[in-house]
Amino acid sequence: MTSNEILSCTPNEDVVTKSMYRFKVWNLLENKDLVRFPRPCKGRIPNFVDCVVAAEKLSSLEIFKKAEIIKVNIDKPQESVRFTVLEEGKTLLVPMPGLTDGLVMKVSPPRDASRPLLRMACK
Repeated sequence: MTSNEILSCTPNEDVVTKSMYRFKVWNLLENKDLVRFPRPCKGRIPNFVDCVVAAEKLSSLEIFKKAEIIKVNIDKPQESVRFTVLEEGKTLLVPMPGLTDGLVMKVSPPRDASRPLLRMACK
């Protein structure tokens, strides 16, 4: 399904699907003005208000603590997650921009890396 198809279709309320939940979340975020640029958020990972707080909460999960390598998408809303992964000294895997599958970039932070350097590495 392409982005244009996602934007133009309407979910069937009688059938519980992943698409239905996406539409509900996208609509809620837009209606409550909880989304930052780019808008509208339909058809993409929303850049929502407090995505930084969500990234911080993610780092408190046991599965995050145990992981040594974490893959995070390149989308802007997940920038804080990428930073958190590097800040915690974990190896970050990031898909290559523009490719749908295949190659990923591997970022392994040095132990003495400064916060500004880690921030630049996850942009």
